[in-house]
Amino acid sequence: MGSQSVVTQRPSWAKRSRWLLAAMWVSATLAGCKKEQESTEPPATQPQAPVAAQAADAGTAVAQAPTPPAPELLTPVVRAVSTSDVLPQDIVIEFPREVRPSDGSVLKDTVVTITPEVPGSLSWSSPSTLTFKPSGAGFAFDTKYAVSLASVGLDSGVVKPPAVGDWSHTFTTPPFQFVRMVPRQLDTVKGRVEVEVVFSGPVDIAAVRPPEGTTAM
Repeated sequence: MGSQSVVTQRPSWAKRSRWLLAAMWVSATLAGCKKEQESTEPPATQPQAPVAAQAADAGTAVAQAPTPPAPELLTPVVRAVSTSDVLPQDIVIEFPREVRPSDGSVLKDTVVTITPEVPGSLSWSSPSTLTFKPSGAGFAFDTKYAVSLASVGLDSGVVKPPAVGDWSHTFTTPPFQFVRMVPRQLDTVKGRVEVEVVFSGPVDIAAVRPPEGTTAM
């Protein structure tokens, strides 16, 4: 037998083109749908911190008003500064903690009463000590006095005692009298002795000066 050649049939170019166009159209359609889906989704937003937290982090939180301490924490010691045989020079009110205002002044809400009344002035002698200094004649001899702190003004507010009269003190001044005599200088050549004579209070020099024509002993 003679040899035979086998002829293979190929699809026409038009049929192949139709398959290629169909594939490109499907790809373009899918890509467009995906792009449209992405564009319609809302952008993700970052959560914001609460306003209060932001203010606290920035150090801008509003500071609370200071609160005055409880009266029981400020119970003072009120006393007259003197020995038992002389008139007091001052009255001090000592607190157990620092209470003096930041500007060092005695605020108008600080009220101290002395009975019988004695003129004078108040000042802070330390961060925890209020001092009353008498003026004029000062305290009288042989007299009972009552000192009361009705209120004290602080930077944080006004503090009063738990009950009226709780922050009080009474004392009695001594009568006018001779207290002691202290030698200061001795001159044996001139036969002269200088001494310091202490009385319980101020002395009227005219009242103790020897009469004219007499010599003091």
